Amino acid sequence: MVKPWWVGLALVLLSGGWAADAPREPLPEAALPGWKLALHGYTFRQKTLLETLDIARELGIPYFSCTRGQKIGKDFPEIFEPKMSAGASAAIKAKLAETGVKIVAYGVTGIPAKEADARAFFTWAKGWGLEALYTEIKP
Repeated sequence: MVKPWWVGLALVLLSGGWAADAPREPLPEAALPGWKLALHGYTFRQKTLLETLDIARELGIPYFSCTRGQKIGKDFPEIFEPKMSAGASAAIKAKLAETGVKIVAYGVTGIPAKEADARAFFTWAKGWGLEALYTEIKP
């Protein structure tokens, strides 16, 4: 079954767009059976990750896909990646708890070539509960 790209766009437009006075209720699972509609951080790459999680909540989108390179926050100029600081990780977890948004994907990123490094990367991803990784692997 083909799942057209415009379904997500239509849901956002039908919900009144993203300019809202108050956060919207998350879309019920029954609205998109078998789907997880996620906001991708790249769309708001000029904003910080913490600001973008607020936007996801305002839109009522319960899932988020982190983009490599997006800064975490004004107090954390680093990016979402395995080597980010414990303080940055704590700030993200606090924002996720506050917004009710769940990070489900990450990318586009490379996978380390060395097995030990790749295992550490996948362990990090699993620790965040990531369900999908978007990667570009060199042939």
